[in-house]
Amino acid sequence: MRFYLSRNSKGVNIKSVILVLVFPLLFVGKARASYNSALLFSAIKSGNTDKVKKALKAGANVNATDKLGNTALIYASRMGEINIVSTLIKAGAHVNAMNKNGETALIAAALTGQANTILVLAKAGANINAADKDGNTALMVATGYGKSNVILPLLKSGANINAEHVPLIVEKS
Repeated sequence: MRFYLSRNSKGVNIKSVILVLVFPLLFVGKARASYNSALLFSAIKSGNTDKVKKALKAGANVNATDKLGNTALIYASRMGEINIVSTLIKAGAHVNAMNKNGETALIAAALTGQANTILVLAKAGANINAADKDGNTALMVATGYGKSNVILPLLKSGANINAEHVPLIVEKS
C-alpha cells in the first residue's frame, strides 16, 4: 500500500492515516482500564490486598463504579477489609462517594457492623452524618440493623445522635 502525502495526490492523506492508527488505541486504553478495574473489584471481593495494589499499579481507576454506583471503597468497607480500605484511601479513593442509593462507604460499614472500618473512614475525612437517599445516616442504619458494635465508634467520630430522617431529593436533569 502506498501513501501519498501531498495535496494533489490521489492517495490517502496523512490525517486519515493518523485517525486509522490512533483511533483504535483509544479503545484499547479504555478496555485496559476497564479490565484493571474489574481486577480491582475481584481482588477486593477475595480480600487480597496485594492483588488490589497490583490492580491499582496496573492502572485501575480507584473510583470506578459498578452498575449500582458502588465504588471499590464501598465494597471494601462493606466487607470490613481495613488494609484494603486504607490502600484505596491512600490511592485517592473518594471517601464520600455515593452509590445510586446514596450509600457511602461509611454507611456500608455501619450496615455490616464494621467498627474498625468506620474509624479508618472517619479519620480519612468521611462525612459521619451523610445520609442516603432514604434519609438514613450511618448511625440510623446501625441502630436499625442492630449493629450495636458500631454505635460507639460512630458517636466518638461525631455522629449526630439527634439527626432527623430526611430523604435526599435528587433533581433529575
